[in-house]
Amino acid sequence: MTILEFLSSPWSMFMQSPKDREERDPTATRMESEIEYEEGENSDRQQQQQTNGDDNDNESIQVAEAVLDETMSRKQQTSTSPKSTLSKTRHEIRKYRDLCGKIVNDTRVQLTIVLLIGINGIMLGIATFPFIKGNPDASNAFERCDFAFLVIFTIELGMQFIYNGLHLFLDGWLVFDFIIILTSWAFDQVQIVRAFRIFRAFRLVTRVKTLQNLVTALVSVVPRIAGITLLLALIFFIFSILMTSMWKDLYHEGYTEQDYFSRLDATLFTLFQVLTLDEWAGLTREVMASPGNSWAWFPMIAFVIITAFIVINLIIAVICDAIAALHANEKAMIQGISSADRDADGINDADEEPHVRVKKQLQTLEQQVEELSRMQQQTMHSLQYLTRHLQAKRRTPS
Repeated sequence: MTILEFLSSPWSMFMQSPKDREERDPTATRMESEIEYEEGENSDRQQQQQTNGDDNDNESIQVAEAVLDETMSRKQQTSTSPKSTLSKTRHEIRKYRDLCGKIVNDTRVQLTIVLLIGINGIMLGIATFPFIKGNPDASNAFERCDFAFLVIFTIELGMQFIYNGLHLFLDGWLVFDFIIILTSWAFDQVQIVRAFRIFRAFRLVTRVKTLQNLVTALVSVVPRIAGITLLLALIFFIFSILMTSMWKDLYHEGYTEQDYFSRLDATLFTLFQVLTLDEWAGLTREVMASPGNSWAWFPMIAFVIITAFIVINLIIAVICDAIAALHANEKAMIQGISSADRDADGINDADEEPHVRVKKQLQTLEQQVEELSRMQQQTMHSLQYLTRHLQAKRRTPS
């Protein structure tokens, strides 16, 4: 093994996820297995020699001592070999990474981080008041506190990186934390961008499970919301072309107080105002007061009904459906019943008695225990077969 391989191999562990690190080093495992096999075989030899009678006791003891000395010698050689040193180094690094993960993912540590994020957000809000901005000493004190919070958050993210390695970038919540912290350091000296430090409060989403579930539910309905938004944009475009063509000269002729329809962009903004139901009735009356436009109420009311009452409610219905499905899944997980089973069985929680639900939960647990027992028996049979096969192969002369 070259020096470069020795130095680079431990750092390759950072390419592993915490789950992958549970697998042992194959080289060390193979060497230890050979030694353990030899020790077991030597033990078998000793037992066979002891059954031959008292006449062969001295010879058996000598043979056993020789074999034991050989095994110990091999152990010493293995412990001093470069592979053994590399295995020990990897083991120490693994222990250090697992310790970092145990600390940073501890419930008390996470609650402390949540508390610090909340305090930091409150301080950033207080810092906008005149009695802080107008006092240099107080302002500097707030800046130092904010820097201390940033250092704490950076240490926490660094420990997450040590524990997860490059797999940190496969976790969307940790990536969000990374972007927030990196942006805070990169633009710390830019006065305008520093106002966006308040976005650090969004890290509460990555720490509070309820907020995570809500964001997950919203993300899951993005394709449907995108389709509804496209429909809304098409409605806006059609009505803006229609109203610009009909009423583009009303402002220049003095019939309206504001320029609502002279250009396409102005009409789009006006329609957005109508969508929010902000003084749309007064705007419609101004248009109706102009000569020949007494019927202007019809397209305005049609636009309000289609957009504000139908399309927007469609978006709200999609979001509510996603959140309801989320709550149903959580309830099913607590009860140990999958959504597919609930739909197939037609389960309705409101119609079930408490003892019925408890009985079903117990039945589900019993099935899971039986399945685990079968898997354990199959694993034991497989291990016994492999052990016999290796022993037979070892004793067969080459």
